[in-house]
Amino acid sequence: VYKKLDLDYFKKLSETLEINLSRSINLQSLQESERLFDLAFHSSPHSILVIDKNYQVLQANLAAEKNAQDEHHKTRCYELLFNRKAPCVGCQLGHNFEVQNEMKTFRVQSSHFSLDSEEESDYYIHLYEDISEQKSVEHKFQQTARLAELGLVSSSIAHELNNPLGGILSYLQIMKLDLPSAHPFQSDIEMMNQTALRMKKIIEELLIFSRKEDSFQPESQSLLKLVQKNLDLLQMQLKKENLKVVFPDSLTEINHLVSALHFRNSIHLAFQFFLQKLKMKRLVQANFTGLVEVKIFQDQMNSYLSFSTNLGPYDVMANTNDMTLITLEKSLIDQGFQVVLSEPKPAWIQLLITLPLQ
Repeated sequence: VYKKLDLDYFKKLSETLEINLSRSINLQSLQESERLFDLAFHSSPHSILVIDKNYQVLQANLAAEKNAQDEHHKTRCYELLFNRKAPCVGCQLGHNFEVQNEMKTFRVQSSHFSLDSEEESDYYIHLYEDISEQKSVEHKFQQTARLAELGLVSSSIAHELNNPLGGILSYLQIMKLDLPSAHPFQSDIEMMNQTALRMKKIIEELLIFSRKEDSFQPESQSLLKLVQKNLDLLQMQLKKENLKVVFPDSLTEINHLVSALHFRNSIHLAFQFFLQKLKMKRLVQANFTGLVEVKIFQDQMNSYLSFSTNLGPYDVMANTNDMTLITLEKSLIDQGFQVVLSEPKPAWIQLLITLPLQ
């Protein structure tokens, strides 16, 4: 039988053990919460920073450290991630915003928290999500909507111009037949006839562009003719910029299964890239003449469309960030093709499009 003194002792001992056990359980719970937080914090594929109101980085996850721009001696968020000397344009602590860095767009989710009521204890968690691809898709959808509207407008314009143009061509033919072949007006009539025929080609292109989606289906097309059609539309621009396009004397006619509109759009992007390069070249050599050599060939596995130009040298960094080139590569990949940019010889660039045979 225990004495009262012993019972009091056991009671106090029990209370002490209960308090310590509770503390131990709470400590284990906090350690588990800390472990789970660290796991979630560092396993995120997006950069996460904990900063104060002065943009000082207090903690960064592994993704942020991996994406850091030479992290030594850089203690602020804009220095660490973007190598900037001032806060990002549009930065709003505690509010969601977007920032641009080079060719990328980041959505920043900024959350505020405070450890006590003092202003000095205000902190922010920033999560940086790369939404460049999403922005690109949104832009593509917007472009598709614009193209659909443009298709309706171009169809209306083409139909309105087609009938009177047909009448003009007929009258020009009648005038040519009525006048003697040596008549001085014959040369003027022929020039008018050629101009009207060029206009007829443009109207045909507008009518093709305004067709429904089924016209985008792949068909067996002559690669040479597709390139030449693009050059016809770019004729004035190429002449103005002094960019010459040459073909080999003997060029084999090669057909391939392509969507004419999609593939011609890719060719158009390629020449826009060349025109941009030519403008950059003119900053150094004002009277520089651009040259593009076109070759089309085929083997047992693929068809090839090669553009070699004197608009080098090949700049890896500039080409990697070139939006026209990025769009061209995406356009060709979507069609199941490949594009490789290289420097076959000094100051020259080769753009090689590979089209696998079906």
